[in-house]
Amino acid sequence: MGYRSELEARVAKKTTKAIVDYQMIEDGDRVMVGLSGGKDSWALLNILDVLRKRAPIQFSLVAVCVDSGYDGYRHDLIASTCDQRGWDALIAIGWSIQQPRPRHPQAASEHDRSRLKKTAASRRR
Repeated sequence: MGYRSELEARVAKKTTKAIVDYQMIEDGDRVMVGLSGGKDSWALLNILDVLRKRAPIQFSLVAVCVDSGYDGYRHDLIASTCDQRGWDALIAIGWSIQQPRPRHPQAASEHDRSRLKKTAASRRR
């Protein structure tokens, strides 16, 4: 599987080197990426997703966005973009967190799976 561009290949190579050199990600890790909506955080989340699909280890990603409270802040756009790309996302608004159901059940913790089963069962009633 090739990269989409020369730039993506260069960024992936440098990111992989940092991950390996500093032992940043291990098999089974869940990696949280702070997503502000800026270019740098989108780029990091995207390249980690590309590497996740190619890596010899299994790890999952979750994007976390804190609504800064500025007028016009589009946390809804961030959430919908993550959903379209198949990324788990947590959106913190004020003092609450909107947590969509994990896309990959194996990536959810045992507590999350138990809570999701209870929620699904209550919806069927």
